[in-house]
Amino acid sequence: MPGEKSRLEEPSPVGKRLTRCGTSLELTGPFRYWEHMRGRKKSDEMRTAILNCAAEAFSRRKFHEVLTDDIALKLGIGKGTLYRYFDSKDDLYFATIVRGLDGMHEALTAVVERAAPMEQTRNGGEES
Repeated sequence: MPGEKSRLEEPSPVGKRLTRCGTSLELTGPFRYWEHMRGRKKSDEMRTAILNCAAEAFSRRKFHEVLTDDIALKLGIGKGTLYRYFDSKDDLYFATIVRGLDGMHEALTAVVERAAPMEQTRNGGEES
């Protein structure tokens, strides 16, 4: 209608936050209009949000019970967006496992690099 602004033309607050599946994304610049964008570039934040949500879903249900539709719905994105980041549900599942193993590796490396005596390490950092 004449005189009405479309949603794309309306200014959105800078720093708009989108929180889903325990991940908070700050939407700034053109991403303030994230719900209207098509053909966006891939972002590390979105990949992280997808992985967080998928890891939560896979930890609660068996692989064959987890639907990519449910993950997309929980994130508020289209299923096609999932497949822009991961070629298949198997790839998404594998990526969540690799990410978890990377986290475990970092935690173990930090313990080993502390160079603490073994007794202190076994007791959670306290000397016996």
